[in-house]
Amino acid sequence: MATPLDVGLVKQFSIILPFLLTFVIVYGSLLYTKSFGENKSLIGAIAVIAGFVVIISPTIREMIDTMVPWFLFVFIFIFFSLMVFKVFGATDSDVMSLLHAREGRTIVTWFITISVIIGIGSLSYVLGQKGGTPFGYDEDENVIETGDPGDIGTKGKGAFFSTLFHPKVLGIVVIFLIAMFTIMRLTYSYQG
Repeated sequence: MATPLDVGLVKQFSIILPFLLTFVIVYGSLLYTKSFGENKSLIGAIAVIAGFVVIISPTIREMIDTMVPWFLFVFIFIFFSLMVFKVFGATDSDVMSLLHAREGRTIVTWFITISVIIGIGSLSYVLGQKGGTPFGYDEDENVIETGDPGDIGTKGKGAFFSTLFHPKVLGIVVIFLIAMFTIMRLTYSYQG
């Protein structure tokens, strides 16, 4: 019996999302940057080729499928944050002036940092599902015992989240964030 929550049919079309997403992003960014001038045919051809390359590579396709929900979560969070500011009286010009001000660069830096974390996390998740590197396996795909297992998971989401929230990884992330914001503050020049 078919139910509204049945996603079996939608999964058959899951190859279309990475293609369309890649096509739209490549086409829009090439059109915006005018890298190839105003030739929309050439830009469209390059975007279609990039979309087909994504379809051909299952690793990239799975990585995009893993990244999209996280970016959707970030955009929904940003959208609702902007709604809260507007409820309290901020206008569109106030938001845009904040983004163009010096403080807005911190917001852009945070967005880029979160995007890189989502990208690296998605790539490591997809590669972890495929077994990661070929090291640790013999030619018959049997696992070679390399030592005692640690406190980090072995494969999949458990391994990713165990690694991500390991105290050593969290410590290095905090050190990098402190270094990033220290450099931003040290290079800040007041134009008052």
